[in-house]
Amino acid sequence: MIVIDTTIRPVPTSTPEVLTFVFHPMPMPIEPVVEITPRDKTVFSEEEALAILFPDAESKKMLQMAMSRQHRNIREKIRRGELNPIRGWRMIREMDQTELSRATGILQPNLVRMERPGANLSIPSLRKIAKALQINIEELIQ
Repeated sequence: MIVIDTTIRPVPTSTPEVLTFVFHPMPMPIEPVVEITPRDKTVFSEEEALAILFPDAESKKMLQMAMSRQHRNIREKIRRGELNPIRGWRMIREMDQTELSRATGILQPNLVRMERPGANLSIPSLRKIAKALQINIEELIQ
């Protein structure tokens, strides 16, 4: 396990367009990780970030395997009753509550309530949520 010291210090560079930060892992037997971010492009689209982080087929395959493992773990927690099914399936579909609210027409504060333990859910609401998450309604009923 690597514990990362979150102290960020700028490192001088000869190129004015680049700002470099060094993150020092704790303890120090590992070389510092350097992240270079061009000033003119501080935000990357999801597609660009994935291309940067996973440039080859092997790394993309490892990412897919990790995501599959994560999805299996979420499904298992739903099955055991450790995770609310709406929240779990929303996580698997990579949706936040705002996106699910837009897709279902259910107000976001109501979705918050529905994701709490012991919430009483109506069948019409469950149908809307299941449709938006592209799952059978049975997946939402524990």
